[in-house]
Amino acid sequence: EIKLANNCYCCVGEGSYGSEGFVAYLDENKNLVWVLYSEESNPFINVSEYIPDIIIVESSSNIRLKININNPMDLELVV
Repeated sequence: EIKLANNCYCCVGEGSYGSEGFVAYLDENKNLVWVLYSEESNPFINVSEYIPDIIIVESSSNIRLKININNPMDLELVV
């Protein structure tokens, strides 16, 4: 879990199977705002704030995604 510049939080982790991973965005009171769940990414193990409102997450299989926290549908694969 990391605290972002906007005083909200982001955390990453794994599902019940080894291939699953998630990214969760929480408000300043740690209430869930949105979650991205992947069945085939492997667990997400790292999250960093790239610029304000943009995070980069990385899975244990080296999948890296750049995500706009205000619009999580706006994401891209980082190569």
